[in-house]
Amino acid sequence: MVDSEKICFCPYCETEIDDDHPAYCLACGVTINYCNSCQAPLPRDATTCPECGAPVK
Repeated sequence: MVDSEKICFCPYCETEIDDDHPAYCLACGVTINYCNSCQAPLPRDATTCPECGAPVK
């Protein structure tokens, strides 16, 4: 059996991101940007996605 939901963590404080507020980390209060290609959370200074290597736009 494959789990279709991927658990995401804040790239700043490593807290699990709440599905109800996916663009905002409730623990540290930052707005989270996501990769346009794979939807992984991106670190603030990322120029490429750490998950898939896509360039950040």
